[in-house]
Amino acid sequence: MKIFGSPPGWGVAGSEEYWSVAYLFWLDAGQKIDADVVQASLTTYYDDLVAGAVIRRNLTIPPGTIKPVQVTIKKISAEPDDRETYTGTIAMFDYMGLKQMTLNYFVHVKPCSARGHTALFLEISPKPVDHPIWAKLKEPKQKFSCEP
Repeated sequence: MKIFGSPPGWGVAGSEEYWSVAYLFWLDAGQKIDADVVQASLTTYYDDLVAGAVIRRNLTIPPGTIKPVQVTIKKISAEPDDRETYTGTIAMFDYMGLKQMTLNYFVHVKPCSARGHTALFLEISPKPVDHPIWAKLKEPKQKFSCEP
């Protein structure tokens, strides 16, 4: 996995960039990637992220405060150069702000057959999808080429 970089304000409560990040997963070609796989993978990732952060930070959280991660997903019209595009939400516990929050996301499946891989781009932010942060999060995908 390659994180293109979280913006400087990723971990700063109140920042326009809070919890906003873009990822690239460089997968072997032929792996099954569909809505069920993406939804299950995001659920597992964020469940583990929250649980690990609570332990590492030694947080004392009142019982019932942390709700299980809930991921919604919807396949939408593929963006240019995508084989498939998905969007949805991730309802999770914000271990930095100590409250529940919802992240919006896009997943772009881009085949790189000549290189024997599939690029999976994720853009994630709690900001509405018309917020300017999304233009920043899309930059790595727009600059990416399957060519070596």
